[in-house]
Amino acid sequence: MGYLPALDGVRAVAVLAVVGYHLGWGWLSGGFLGVEVFFVVSGYLITSLLLGEHQRNGSVALGPFWLRRARRLLPALGAMVAGVTIWALLFSEATAAVLRRDLVPSLVYVANWWQIFGVEAPYFTPADPPLLRHLWSLAVEEQWYVLWPLVFPWLWTRSGRRRGKVAAVLLAVAVALMAFTAVASWGADANRLNFLYLSTPTRATGLLVGAAAAMVWRPWQGRHHRVPTRVLEVAGWGAVSVLGVAMVTLTVSGMALYRGGLAVVTLASVVLIATVVHPASGRLGRVLGHPWLVAVGRRSYGLYLWHWPIIVFSDARSGGWVAVVTAVVVTVVVTELSYRYVETPVRRGALGAWWTSVRATPLMAQRTRVAVGSAVGVSSVFLVSTVVLGLSRVAVVDPSVDPRDDVVWTAPVAAAPVTTVVNSIPGPAVTSTVAVVVPEQPVRLVVVGDSQAGSLVRNLPEGLDMLFEVSDGSINGCGVYDRGVAVSARQGLRHDFAECADWPVRWADAARQSQAQVALMMIGAWEVLDMEWESTSLPVGAPRTDVHFLREAQRGVNALVEAGAHVAVLEVACMRPLDAPGAGVPALPERGDDRRVAHLNTLLRLLVERNPGTTTFLAGPVEWCSGSPKSVDPAYRWDGVHVYKPGVALIFDTIAGHVLSLAARS
Repeated sequence: MGYLPALDGVRAVAVLAVVGYHLGWGWLSGGFLGVEVFFVVSGYLITSLLLGEHQRNGSVALGPFWLRRARRLLPALGAMVAGVTIWALLFSEATAAVLRRDLVPSLVYVANWWQIFGVEAPYFTPADPPLLRHLWSLAVEEQWYVLWPLVFPWLWTRSGRRRGKVAAVLLAVAVALMAFTAVASWGADANRLNFLYLSTPTRATGLLVGAAAAMVWRPWQGRHHRVPTRVLEVAGWGAVSVLGVAMVTLTVSGMALYRGGLAVVTLASVVLIATVVHPASGRLGRVLGHPWLVAVGRRSYGLYLWHWPIIVFSDARSGGWVAVVTAVVVTVVVTELSYRYVETPVRRGALGAWWTSVRATPLMAQRTRVAVGSAVGVSSVFLVSTVVLGLSRVAVVDPSVDPRDDVVWTAPVAAAPVTTVVNSIPGPAVTSTVAVVVPEQPVRLVVVGDSQAGSLVRNLPEGLDMLFEVSDGSINGCGVYDRGVAVSARQGLRHDFAECADWPVRWADAARQSQAQVALMMIGAWEVLDMEWESTSLPVGAPRTDVHFLREAQRGVNALVEAGAHVAVLEVACMRPLDAPGAGVPALPERGDDRRVAHLNTLLRLLVERNPGTTTFLAGPVEWCSGSPKSVDPAYRWDGVHVYKPGVALIFDTIAGHVLSLAARS
């Protein structure tokens, strides 16, 4: 086939779409589909290489094939993992803890299966930012590189070397997998969608379709040169249009993706590739073969490896345009360094040449063996310690003991703006800016809700007492329900709310006894779970569940208002549950489902809208849902749900100004 610059142009467009998506550009909600384009390209190119070798030699040499793949992929991956690990160890213990969890699965190319079965939070959870999360796609490709060369010779021989038969088999398998994905998506929960998006079988369709195309479409051999350029251009630009529409309309957790959207993207990708590999591809081939696009495409592997951890490091998804520019500049520089000094030299045989020179000098060979042996030993010890011992450090914290006694909350400078959401209903948020002004007397604040509210009160940092006199009105295990049973997919957990009888009365008593001016309502840990009540199923999101929740929550609002407090409803935080010693329940996947959290917040905003003048909705820290490292840092939330002092300080940094304003008006 030779080198085709336009294919690098396709790679460039695909990887830039992925980078834009990871930067959080809302208009590029389907930018992740660039990965599917990569899959189709990989299926087409690898199969073309295998076909060429089989035609020349009558067989495929698996050892050299896998060695070439390893030489192409492993050095850059190793450099990235080393760089990320060093950064995490130096600057973020919590990030390093999560990295320990993901390190080995990523290095052995099973990251996709690890993210399906080993990590509770789904891949598409927006505020779950593991540094190696993006390596799931490389795992799928590497598994393809291992399995397909084993299957291809057998399939090719059994078919009598008739390309059409092999292509038909591959397409049939791809269609079957697409149909399975569509059927499995009906009634899918977060865990099932996670499987459909990440698993090797469901994501192998692009690779299979690309391989099938390579069987029948090899225009450089002269069989298809008579296709008119105009036909090719119409097909190619049509495919570009389809991909463009998909990348601005589809979403990673939307049902349309799994019920045909991904299949359409796969077909559009193969049409685009079939067009650009044809000698008569015309203007489209020249556009995609532009030197700038080709340069990006040649660096696409390194760009894909480095862009995500740099985005997480810089908090570019929520840090404003300065963080975005910083992330882009650093990514470009690091990618170029990787391309020039790691990928290109290794691809050109630098390692082999170095080893030959080492072997030619006995003393150097001996020293090299010692150095390599030492490096392997140290690496082995590091891996064992980080995996076997380090996994427990993700959240090994006793909730009854707070070692962070030196956390002091410092109020923002007087009159510094604090932006919060006020009386927001579904739709664009209504914001107001409130100044933090130290009152003459501390505001009497009662915090009501479940164990999240209790952990906030128990972990108040020093310094808050100059602004607030905080009382605890929380009830462990109780939100706004006193009947029914909460159910979780995790270990068949069932939580009976019968123990929560008279919770509105207990909220009101806490408000009266403290003479609270403001009652901070902090719920959500239990309301994000499905319920069973009086032999009726109440799944989150069902209309009858919404009615039930609003009716029960209104009881709490009424009780607090009658007790003389203004009700401040705190936004339910995106939770990142961890299995932590001392936790009352295991990490529940429903708590890590941001869609459930978002739906609950929509209902809370509606509750506030129904109670004007007495109730206010307060936006919580953006860090909980924005992908900030703080969202998964056990120093902030020891089990991903309940806060420690730094987490409490973060919450009050966000809401203090508005709570003071509410107290002044009450």
